Amino acid sequence: MRPKSICAVIVIFNPQVKELLRNLNAISRQVDSLVIVDNSDKETIGKLKQVFEKEKNIFYLKNNENVGLAAAQNLGIHMAFKEGFEFTILFDQDSMPEQHMVAELVSAYIRKEKQDKKIIGVGPYFLDPRSNLVPCSIRFGLLGIKRTPIGESKNDRMVKTEFLVSSGLMFRTAHIVEMGVMDERLFIEHIDTEWCLRARKRGRSLYLVRSARMIHQLGSRVTRYWFFGWRYLAMNLPFRNYYIFRNSVLLYKRPGVYWLWKYNDLLRLLKLFLANILVGDRRLDRIGFSLRGVWDGFRGVSGKVLL
Repeated sequence: MRPKSICAVIVIFNPQVKELLRNLNAISRQVDSLVIVDNSDKETIGKLKQVFEKEKNIFYLKNNENVGLAAAQNLGIHMAFKEGFEFTILFDQDSMPEQHMVAELVSAYIRKEKQDKKIIGVGPYFLDPRSNLVPCSIRFGLLGIKRTPIGESKNDRMVKTEFLVSSGLMFRTAHIVEMGVMDERLFIEHIDTEWCLRARKRGRSLYLVRSARMIHQLGSRVTRYWFFGWRYLAMNLPFRNYYIFRNSVLLYKRPGVYWLWKYNDLLRLLKLFLANILVGDRRLDRIGFSLRGVWDGFRGVSGKVLL
């Protein structure tokens, strides 16, 4: 099914031009229009900017500074709303949808909303070619996060989940503006987490669509390590630890964030901190950014911070 009116919002920051063009080409074939929001602090795009501005179905928005992922996504969402697009889908610059991914998401959304009036978002399952991790739906439990491989679900086509990664997240544009857009105070981490928690608080439903697939990289690299079996860990640049730990603490302090997520996220942070010590590069930097993030979280510091 070809969506009659869908806009893709892609946020870019100092991208690899060849990879970006490949991904934009894959995305543009599946949507009616693109909104490219450029947070780059370098002139990495060059003449591509002129190409973007000449295309009738591409809106190019250049920020004077890195305003953060949430603010950039909101600019694109508001543009999609202003232009009257029925559906909006978000992408990171390193995400590449497989063929028919967007059509599968739209088709699944329209069918499911006839059964579930509370549906607010759907997403693909993504594959990271750097690891052998299988796509899973997520549930929070007392023993930690329960990850159910989609192939093991009783309902293989659509699987209800408590969390969707923002890249590949698709929604009806009017619904997202009505419910609220992304929280710009978080800058770059936990943006999708906060939105999914807010959706859950309002009784909304999120689904993974098995037939929709996307190539997507989590973290700047993947580390393989042995701990009672070989495991993979997505590692971000060290400074990202600041925002991960700070924003977790900020969310812990917010009213209405349910305790089971706090408990599971705290377990996740402890594992991440230990992994950074044992298998991470630049260990002292990672530890320092993590501890500073926790401290600033308790102090209520939000937004962009010079690190």
